Amino acid sequence: MIDLPYTLFTRIPLYADATGAVYADDLWAKDLALHLEYIADFRICCPCLPAADRPEGTTVVAGLAPSQIVPLARDGGRLSVLRNLWPNFVQVRRAVKATQIVHSGGAGWAFPLSYYILTLRRRFQFQWVMVIESSFWMKPESGPVSLRQHLSHAFHHRMIRACMVAADAHIVTQSWYRDLFLDADASAHVAPAVWIDEQDILPAPPAAPKRRTGPARLIFPARLVAEKGVETVLDAIEAFAARHGSDAPPRLQIDIVGAGPLADRCRAFAARDHGAVAVRFLDPVPYGAPFFELIRGYEAVVLANRQPEQPRVVFDAFSQAVPVIASRTPGVETPVAAGLTGWLFAVDAAAALADLFERAVDRPQALAEMGAAARGAVAQRTHLRMHQDREAFLKDRLRLAKDVG
Repeated sequence: MIDLPYTLFTRIPLYADATGAVYADDLWAKDLALHLEYIADFRICCPCLPAADRPEGTTVVAGLAPSQIVPLARDGGRLSVLRNLWPNFVQVRRAVKATQIVHSGGAGWAFPLSYYILTLRRRFQFQWVMVIESSFWMKPESGPVSLRQHLSHAFHHRMIRACMVAADAHIVTQSWYRDLFLDADASAHVAPAVWIDEQDILPAPPAAPKRRTGPARLIFPARLVAEKGVETVLDAIEAFAARHGSDAPPRLQIDIVGAGPLADRCRAFAARDHGAVAVRFLDPVPYGAPFFELIRGYEAVVLANRQPEQPRVVFDAFSQAVPVIASRTPGVETPVAAGLTGWLFAVDAAAALADLFERAVDRPQALAEMGAAARGAVAQRTHLRMHQDREAFLKDRLRLAKDVG
């Protein structure tokens, strides 16, 4: 148990009501509950909104009270960012002053709260844990890059590196982040962000895969935005279809599942005839048992990310003994062993993805073998285990005696 005052800084909102109940997004509530299991004096500095405003998919955070929250104003647009700049700094300063361990990250629109904390580093005595799980600000791996993207990339890279260098402990989801932000002799705890529970993992893959009687079945589950490579997937489908002619019977079925700005584009694409490819557009299903059941019905999950974040769905797929066909980004290369638990292609390379579609059609046994290996690779990577490893790392890395500060 970590007994020192420990404050987590985030822009993810909480919702509170007059009874003292605190609500959060279902997955965030689950994550916070695990923090509370090994941090005795836990506080959180974040936007806190009326419970009446909470969206669907929220639940009570067991063990968290409003008294543990240092509330921030929630930024909702560029004008609000300017309006909230000083009030939020005052609240962050208040939270930092009253704690001994600061936990912050490199994400959060319009900018990470870590930037506030960096300005307070010399003023207050605290131990700083920096956690890097995403990089929303990075320019795309390929394709055109605007001046704004270049400037944003350069600014955030410099600021987050400064925060990492100033911090006492570093947790990253992939070794690439460690190499990007820290010097060669610096250490960091590398732990992919995994949300699956032990009971979610398929007990064992089938002894022998079912004999395929129809098209190869693939699924593309994603937030439907350009950064997820939607156009690459659609172009690959068209390339595969063109190779087989318009009169060919379906050899491949691809279901697109998700929501976002490109949903209408995907829905219209699926409504058209693609010859050798049967394309369906499906609405998202809730994360958890319904999502895992959906994934189990396919031979592979398709991912086409254009940025280096680590897709959570890789571990979701592996837990169901389903391999991935994914773009080769740093976030994917950490958990995916090419040729063993998935097939990889270059970012934005639609023709290369179409080649892998051909391979999926022709090699069902290879997909099944990779699925079995993928399930084995994720057997010890649960959400609980991730937190247990973090706790052990923090106890080893931080000074946890009561006289710290």
